[in-house]
Amino acid sequence: MDTVTACKSLRTVRPWQPLVMAVVLSVSNFSALAAGPPPPIVPVLTLQPQDVDIYKTYTGRTEANRQVEVRAQVDGILNTREYIEGAQVNQDDLLFTIDARPYEATVNEARADVSAAQAALSAAQRDWNRVSSLFERGVASEKDRDDARSALDRAQAEVKIAKAKLQSAQINLDYTRVTAPLSGIAGLRKISVGNLINAGDSLVRINEIDPIQAVSYTHLRAHETGRNL
Repeated sequence: MDTVTACKSLRTVRPWQPLVMAVVLSVSNFSALAAGPPPPIVPVLTLQPQDVDIYKTYTGRTEANRQVEVRAQVDGILNTREYIEGAQVNQDDLLFTIDARPYEATVNEARADVSAAQAALSAAQRDWNRVSSLFERGVASEKDRDDARSALDRAQAEVKIAKAKLQSAQINLDYTRVTAPLSGIAGLRKISVGNLINAGDSLVRINEIDPIQAVSYTHLRAHETGRNL
């Protein structure tokens, strides 16, 4: 009887025990909350004075560094266009050709004039040599000698004139091949192939874009400044 009573009393839970356990747990949680999270890691930088670039934004535009208007230098029929509109062309590239036949004929005529002038000079030189020799021997008169000398001088001048005309004719013939004066972007043609053009007519504009120019307006005053890029 005593043994059974003792076992029952060991299994009995006293009413104040749950309260004690709750108090212990509450104190433990409060201690954890009071401690708080660990302090954060904060990087530290050492500041040093230094120069910095200041950037400002302005409204502007870009434009060609150079713009060249290609013009015809002789009259004639525009025969061909040799470039692609809007494409890059290099200096001395062929752009247009003008009918060269009249200028070729002029060159051939000028060459013939040079040959004739040189032949006349040779004859005047022979006359001068003969008359001057006769004059030294007292056979020819002073007037004959002077006339021969004048004829020789005129023949020499005629050769120079003929050569100058040939050079001018050759220049005009070369102008029938219109080439690019600089490298850049070739624009739209101003005159179509097949039209009669005159010296001075605009054929195309070439824009040089390497380097290119940036033009901006400041907010303080309308001052246009250019800078090559």
